[in-house]
Amino acid sequence: MGQYHLTVNLDKKEFLMPHKLGVGLKLREQQGSADSTPDALFMLLACSNGYGGGDFLDTPNHMVGRWAGDRIAVVGDYAEVTDLPMMFGANSIYGLCHSYQVECPEWGCIADASSHYLDITDLIIPVMELNNPSLKIDMNSPGWRYKYYTDANEEWDVQP
Repeated sequence: MGQYHLTVNLDKKEFLMPHKLGVGLKLREQQGSADSTPDALFMLLACSNGYGGGDFLDTPNHMVGRWAGDRIAVVGDYAEVTDLPMMFGANSIYGLCHSYQVECPEWGCIADASSHYLDITDLIIPVMELNNPSLKIDMNSPGWRYKYYTDANEEWDVQP
């Protein structure tokens, strides 16, 4: 089977869902794919964007640089408590990165969502598409999303 991983912001309690970017959850599935987790992370970490040519275009949500200066980790579902400093509880982070419902007692979550990590993938996708106009990700798909590229003369698919 293997271990699944999510990129999380430990300070803001946010995460990226690779399936929404059209890639798998294993480390190697995320690493070499175009327009996937590393690209989204790079945009989120850019601290001096907007000062010159070649910088990223941004949306009104101001996603570029949102995670600049924060503590970031790639955490697996097999993580042990000692994988990060004790205060983060590495062994429970993966389980707290899921769709928030009113109450999620099976995950030990509380009703006000303070124990959850918020999925911000849908907020970074428009920035990725803005900076690569040929990229299109089907935002209507509930799970692993369909990603494709367009060109003036052709269209090609990247199937999950």
